[in-house]
Amino acid sequence: MAVPNEIAVFPLNILPIPGELVRLHIFEPRYRQLLSDIKASGETFGIFFANTVNKRRLGSLVRLEKVTQQYPSGESDILVKCEGMFHLVNFQKTWNDRMYPGGEIDPIVYFHDFFPGNHLMDTYKKYLILRKSKDEGDEHTMYDIANTLELDISDKLKLVSFHSKAKQEHFLASRLRFRVFVIEKEQASKRIFHLN
Repeated sequence: MAVPNEIAVFPLNILPIPGELVRLHIFEPRYRQLLSDIKASGETFGIFFANTVNKRRLGSLVRLEKVTQQYPSGESDILVKCEGMFHLVNFQKTWNDRMYPGGEIDPIVYFHDFFPGNHLMDTYKKYLILRKSKDEGDEHTMYDIANTLELDISDKLKLVSFHSKAKQEHFLASRLRFRVFVIEKEQASKRIFHLN
């Protein structure tokens, strides 16, 4: 996917990861203008993770999936999907002749098309069975698994800091094993309770 060096930027206290769907409520005039522009162009834009813990100036490249609600006031609810990650090189409060911010970015390839190995996949399938979740097919990327886990901001930052498949896989396997352990303990305690 070719990514322009400069994009519109929406600073928010969130960090979507590739494949993640995010709902946003658009109400400020400058971001209503941004929404109008991306609806017309179909272009991606950036969500910059505006938080002091973001020392690496990471952001998420997102694309508008759909407008889910429009209000008479001009506000909107939208759904966007993360397609990649970037480093924010510089930030402009107003971008070109627009009211909304923008900036120069350095796109990052985080191997989100990597497919997990058998061990991680087996643990993931066990986790889905324990959660009684439907498995949506055989092909899952590393980020499909990460999105199923609904990682917190701290874990997302750790995951995207790993530049190799092996490190991402090890990290996700540790998170999955912990989730499996917790679910199995909960189920065991329910069985004990019913026996008494």
